[in-house]
This record gives sequence, structure tokens and C-alpha cells, in this order.
Amino acid sequence: MATTQGAPIASSSSTAPAHASTLDNKDSDMTTQPKLLCLVEMDSTLFSVDYVPDAIIDTLKKAIYNEIATDSSFKAKDLTLWKAEIPTVRGAMYSRDYKRLVDDIKLDPNNKMEADDKLRDYIQMALSKTIQIIVQTPSSELKRRLDQDDLMRPLKQFKPNSTVHKEVRRLVYYADQTESNKPLIERIRLGEFVRVYGARASGKSSRIVDAMETLTAEGFTCIYVDLQNFNVNNLWSSLNQRLKVYGPVNFNDSGGFEETFSVNGNMWERPVVIFFDEFDILHRENWKEARDSILGAIRSLKNDPPKHVIRSIVSIGTYAILQLNQTGQELSPFNASDNFQNTSLSLDQVRELYLEFAKDREMVIEDNVIGDIFKKTNGHAGLVNICGVALEKYRLAQPSGRYVDMNDWGSVQNSLISSMRLYGTFQKLVTDLTEKNEKQKSALTLYRSRFLGNPSETEVSISDVSHHLARYLTALGVLRPGSEEDRFNTASPLMDSLIRQTIIPDAFPDAPKIKPPTRSDHSLDILNVIKSALPLFDKDLIERAHRVSHKTATSPIRVDRIPGRRVPRESVYDSEMTRILMNWLSSQNGYQVIGQYNIGGLFCDIMIRIGELPYPVAIELVVTETSQVIQEHIDKTVNYKNLTKANEGWVIHFTREDNYLKNPLWQNSEMLDKGIYMIHVWHNADFTEVRLSARWKDSCGDVINVDDERII
Repeated sequence: MATTQGAPIASSSSTAPAHASTLDNKDSDMTTQPKLLCLVEMDSTLFSVDYVPDAIIDTLKKAIYNEIATDSSFKAKDLTLWKAEIPTVRGAMYSRDYKRLVDDIKLDPNNKMEADDKLRDYIQMALSKTIQIIVQTPSSELKRRLDQDDLMRPLKQFKPNSTVHKEVRRLVYYADQTESNKPLIERIRLGEFVRVYGARASGKSSRIVDAMETLTAEGFTCIYVDLQNFNVNNLWSSLNQRLKVYGPVNFNDSGGFEETFSVNGNMWERPVVIFFDEFDILHRENWKEARDSILGAIRSLKNDPPKHVIRSIVSIGTYAILQLNQTGQELSPFNASDNFQNTSLSLDQVRELYLEFAKDREMVIEDNVIGDIFKKTNGHAGLVNICGVALEKYRLAQPSGRYVDMNDWGSVQNSLISSMRLYGTFQKLVTDLTEKNEKQKSALTLYRSRFLGNPSETEVSISDVSHHLARYLTALGVLRPGSEEDRFNTASPLMDSLIRQTIIPDAFPDAPKIKPPTRSDHSLDILNVIKSALPLFDKDLIERAHRVSHKTATSPIRVDRIPGRRVPRESVYDSEMTRILMNWLSSQNGYQVIGQYNIGGLFCDIMIRIGELPYPVAIELVVTETSQVIQEHIDKTVNYKNLTKANEGWVIHFTREDNYLKNPLWQNSEMLDKGIYMIHVWHNADFTEVRLSARWKDSCGDVINVDDERII
């Protein structure tokens, strides 16, 4: 029997060669005989046989058997053959869709090739790059049946903003908390009253569900009460209704609640653990009376444990629950030493979730993409899930894409902010911070001046006078506690982007009163856009930045004749530029303004586009830097421009350097020809004097210079 080498399926990990078999036919010509591509169901390689129209199917089975049989567990007559017509598309052969296609072929009895028929009865001509015979062996049929269970299983989904109960875990991606729950469960066993705290949508409730399962198995009665949507004017009656599912309770005040769990009753056969979720609701102003009442009852139960069957009470909420106490009481009924912080997911846990997601969808996700998801979210469970939802939407829009690299992830994450706003937790955050009362405005001012653009690992020390504002932002999930009581960190880069691109523009809605300036081809006139935006920069914010949001000017740069002076850092200018452009171009005029635009694993500071028009603009910021660093930013902007297919890329250099505009660094002619344009903006300490120089090409290709023009 003659054989020829063929190509294995590209998507398979197998490298076994395919074969071509010659049927027993005296007229066959091996050099010209057309071939039929065959595939063993549930196998990983293609092979071919000669197309001999008058050959009997039984003879075809023998030829196929000689190619695929590796043992004597079955014979040629045990093979079942099905005619097919499936293109050999790269990456598709072992997808769920392919398996279903094979099943559909087998459902049609006309496709089954009977042993006594001739090949021509089923296949009239050989087709190139097309599977025309599906081969079912006894072992492949067994594999298919085993695999059918997997095919019928619904694909797991990422579910942000949702408590993961036991009965739905097979349907969602979920990080097992068993190991990290051990300290919490041990405190409960010891009879401690515990506060479990963490950011919104960070997986606190799902953690509690796990703990309740463990404790129930150990012989505890676990009672779960969600205080959300409770009737504040009728707290105890509402609680009585919630507890009826656990037994015939009947109380309407704190005394009755305590009596319900008395050791003198016969309702409870096992020690009781009560979990109060959404406990931070007690912080609301209209909950003062209810807060004092429920905390008083908890204090009474804790102080006299022999009289009650309650082993432990666990309160669950945001960081705000750490400040909850009764009026007139110095100490909380919960010990600070028994606080349990809900930890974020680790990099290994995030990697495990996304590898499972990729395996389920028969795709590959580059490890640096998973690493960037972890970095962007800081392991926050809700945000990790939102990234997964966005990645799934991208996958469905790119059905042939089975490999996700940083370019793909860049396309996904540019839409993450809009994805975040679809979920109630983040909608509430936006509402909480944009009602424009004095507390919210002061809190956002603190965030703008001290935290905006900070790496999440950078701790910021907050003075006593602003400490209540930092705690408020922490309760909302915008900040997280640092290593000391007066230190705080930004929650995550993704949360920082939400604040920067959504909340701050809404809370500080400054915008020019004119239409955005455009050129004759309808593209934005960027120089005049910048000129119009600069007068609206927050002067107080800029002036304070050298004290609270600064970097040190690199030698030999002198500011006010002094080397090594503190100057505003890039995030100050970035946030102000983004805020004004969002309010002006995006909210009022239909442009899309994206801060920290990701392109191929690179980031430019601001991207502006409108609809499908081919006029995106890439903007790169650099702040009070040496010529060498400025040149590096010019070089990077070429990449941004090329990757985004922008018509032009602008480097905007904000500087406090003395006399800088007398001899600024300009892009060379080659860069000008590539559409890289420059603006240098010098300003004084309080932003009351602002001057500008620029160099660019107009629509006629002429080089235009602006030298030391006063803007403010």
C-alpha cells in the first residue's frame, strides 16, 4: 500500500502525519488519483484515501482500517462511515460548533454509507481542503458519548455583582475561598463577634456563603440576614419576618429578639451564628435610632453569652462598618482584633479563572493579558468578572479569533469603563459621588489633588482634617486602607480610570462655550482645541500640586532659579485635560475621548475620535522634562499614530522650567512629515500666566510655528 504525507490539523496539538491510502482497484493510478479527506471522529489528524467511484464501501472500510487500526480491539466491519462536506478551516475542527456539525451530519440517515453500496452513490467528486468522510470507530463513539456530556453543559459565565451560591457554582467562574476562610471560621468557632469588611462587589457575600456551608457541616445553625431594603421605621418586625424561614419566631423589639435566642427556649438545637449583610446601611442618617437599637442588642448578646444560644454574630459590609457604634458608646460590640478584611483575588486565582475560561472556549489567552487584568483590577472580584464579560463579548464578535494577545486585550479594555457602568454597584458609586453636595465635592477634591493617577501600591498619608473624607472614599471602594491608620491607596487602576473619565467630568463640568474648532476636512483643529481648554484648568489644583501631587524636576532643570524643585506630576495635567475634553467634546459634541488608550500593549494618554470618520488623534503628555525624555515621547507617539491609523499625533509638553520657550526642543523634519506635531506649554506656579509655543503642518503641508503666545 502506497502512502503520502499530508498536513495535520493546524489547531491540534498532535503532530502525527496524515496518510493517503490506495483502494484495491486495478485501474487506479497513484500519481493522478484524486483523494478524499477523512477524519476519525474525536481524533486529531486528517488522512486521505483514493477516490475510486466504483469501489464498494466495504472495501473503503478495509483501506481506512489499515490506516487507523493500532490494535485488534475492533475490525474493519465495525467502522461506520458518514459522508460529509466540511471545509478544513484553521482552528475550527475541534470547536463545539464543529462537534455539533458532525452530530448534525450523523442525524441524517442519508449520510450513512452502507457496506454494499458504491462510493459514487454518496460522493460524486473529490473536493480539495474539504473533509468528505467521517469515520466512527467503536472507541471514537465512546469518546463522543463521554464528550456529549461536556457539550450539553452550559458554558460557565463571569458574573459581576452577584453572590455565588452553591447551586450556581457549576455555571459561573468562581475562586474557591476555603483556604482563606480558615481564620474567619476559627474566630466564629471561638465565639468572637466579627466584622467582615471590604470594597463593594469584592466577593464578601460569596465568601460568607462558603463559610456558612462549612459551619453548617460542623453542626452550627447559620442564619443569613440581608439588611438591604429593610424598613428602617419597623426594623424589628422586618427582622422577625426574615427569621421566620428558620423557625417559629415572634418578636417586635430588641428584647424579643434577645429572648428568641435564649437558652431557656427549645427552638434551637444547635449553636447559632447570625450573619448580617449590608451592615453599612446603618451609617445612613435616617438609621440612627435603628443603629443604636441593633448595636445595643448585639452588645447585650455578646456580654452575656451563657444565656444565649448564639455562638457568634458576623457583620458584613464596606469599610464603613469599622466606624459604626452606638450613640454615647466609646467601644463597639465588635473587637477591632477580630476584624476580617475580605482579601482580593491573588494573581494565581485570576490566572486559574481565565485559563478555565479559555479552555471552555477552546482558545488561548496570553499570560501577559491575564497579568494585566490582575494589575488593572488589583484582584477585585467584581472587576475581574467585568473584564471577563468584556472579553466574552469581544470573543463573540470575533468568532474566528482563538488567540487573545495584548492587541486584542487593548481593544477590549478601551470599552471597560462603559462596561463598568452597566452594573448596579458602579452605577451607585457614580450616583454617590455626583450628587454635588459639599461632602462629595470635598471628597473628590481630595482625590483629585492626592490620589488621581497614583499607582495602587503607592500609599498616601492623609492629615486629620481630611481623614473623614478619605474614610468616606474608602467606604465607597474608591480607596483602600494602607499599612497605617492615616494611610490610603487607590483601589485599582481601573477604578481610577472610572473616576477620571466619568465622575470627575460630571462633578466639575467646565467646558468652553464654543463649538470645537475644525479644519476644512472636518478634522479637529487640535492646537485651537488646546488653546480653548487651557484657561479652564483648575488653578487651585495646579497650585496645590507642587505640595500634594508632585514630582521632582530632573537636573539640570531649574524652576524659579532653583534646581530639583517640586512640580506638578503628569496625572494632574492628564486629569484636567481629560475632564475638559470629556465635558466639551464628548458630552456636548459627540466625540469619543478615551483616557489611557491601549494600543498593542502601549498606552497613549488621550485618544479622540468621532464616529467612523478616519480622523483619530493621539495625544501624548510629558511634564517638565529634559530634552532626552521629551524626544523619547516623540518617538513613542509615532508608534501610537501608526497603530491607531491616526492622521496626526500630538506631543504636549507642560513645563515649569525657567525660560523654556526661548529654546524648546522641536520634532525634526522627518517627524513632521510623519504627522507628529508639538505644543510646549509653560506656566507659573499658580497657573495665572500660561504661554504656548507650537510647531505643526497645516492642511497644505506648510510648517506653521507659534512662538511664546500668551494664553492666560
